[in-house]
Amino acid sequence: ISNEDELISFANSCRNDSYSFGRKVKLTSDISITKDGFEGIAYFNGTFDGGNHTIRNLNKEYIGSDYGFFRYLGEDAYVYNLSVSGTITASGSQKNIGGIAGVNKAGARLINCNSDADISATNQTGGIAGNNQGIISGCISRSKVNTNELNSSFDIGGVDVGTLNITQHVVDRNDMGGIAGYSTGVISDSTNYGAVGYSHMGYNAGGI
Repeated sequence: ISNEDELISFANSCRNDSYSFGRKVKLTSDISITKDGFEGIAYFNGTFDGGNHTIRNLNKEYIGSDYGFFRYLGEDAYVYNLSVSGTITASGSQKNIGGIAGVNKAGARLINCNSDADISATNQTGGIAGNNQGIISGCISRSKVNTNELNSSFDIGGVDVGTLNITQHVVDRNDMGGIAGYSTGVISDSTNYGAVGYSHMGYNAGGI
């Protein structure tokens, strides 16, 4: 993959879960996201060599959960030597959001990947992965994770609905980390330089 059009074409193909099984992909240049056509890679279960290149301007606002440059990394996925920068925000359920992957499944590996993003969601929010069930090793995050307060939307009779979710409870942002928001897998040799959370954030907030 050498340019944005090839990246978009590849991402569109990955909407079919079987497309990436065993597939080997290499990034051969830095790519800046300038078009509306790239919505992230829905599912990847092969080998992705970032070639020490950077995906820049990943500025996306998603509705739902499980988002990142990769949405899901399957159990045989291996992603390495990749850097991603940009701003990722979510609305709706806003869970499992990460700079590199929304969900890193059991058996999947994220190796030597970097994230320098501004990431905002409600639960399981991480600089590298929102939810890590596999292996994250040698990764570096400089991402800001939930460092801003929730923005207000509009008022109904003095009630700010921007602070309410669909079940009428106050939105509380929990389970956030510089590397992973929530992890049942392995995190090793990884470093976080980014800020995580702000005052009165909620619970389960950590540098890693």
